[in-house]
Amino acid sequence: EEAALLLAHDGRFPEAYKTIDPILKRLPDDPPTKTVEAEILLVSGEELNAAKLMDSLLAATPDLTPARVLRARYFVTNGLYDAADEDLRSVKPADLS
Repeated sequence: EEAALLLAHDGRFPEAYKTIDPILKRLPDDPPTKTVEAEILLVSGEELNAAKLMDSLLAATPDLTPARVLRARYFVTNGLYDAADEDLRSVKPADLS
């Protein structure tokens, strides 16, 4: 999953998807892998799809810190500071270490 994120942040989106595809085929609802998918979507400019995926992940798993922090980053990027603050306040400090 780390490799997929590195590829995505390098602009190599097809390769990033190929990296997580085997995991998603084996575990299609795996929250950590779906969070990586959401970040790839976000980085590749597919913000709406990324936001929908983050929302569905957090609806199913409210304590999924990586998805919550990613969504807060999305909110900040889009000037939705109150929403970002709300997401970040719901993260337990122990989950950030």
